[in-house]
Amino acid sequence: MLSNATISLIRHAVTEHIRLPVFVLIIAALTTCAELLVQAFHYPLYQTLGIFLPLIVTNCLILGRAEALARKESVWISTLDGLAQGIGFLAVLVALGALREALSGALLLAALPPGAFIALGLLVAAHRGIQLHLNRTRTADTGSSARARRVRTTGDIS
Repeated sequence: MLSNATISLIRHAVTEHIRLPVFVLIIAALTTCAELLVQAFHYPLYQTLGIFLPLIVTNCLILGRAEALARKESVWISTLDGLAQGIGFLAVLVALGALREALSGALLLAALPPGAFIALGLLVAAHRGIQLHLNRTRTADTGSSARARRVRTTGDIS
């Protein structure tokens, strides 16, 4: 949220030549702040996460979203988009963790790093299946309503 809001605030002041380095600098600074906050307020979590804390923030995803939306939209839209992206990313991480936890008792592979990729692949496949089902349902609904609305417009009205 903060990166999107900050980039949106300065988008008119940054030229195309320095845009990307400035975005990276903003995101890196906010990532460092997040890491320091976790270290200050929840040190055991900081120790557990170690080097992975900066990776969890996923600088590249944030930078890509900043490039795609925050530099073009208002502060309010950019902030809301950042919140939605954060909630979506959190949901994916929770679902991935829950799936791996559920499978790790029965399948050792789920607890290993390759198991994360397999679980992620399963989540992506499930998402695609749901999207295809929704698209088919919308297409079927649109097709039937289009036939129901067809009206003959030729001939004498009186």
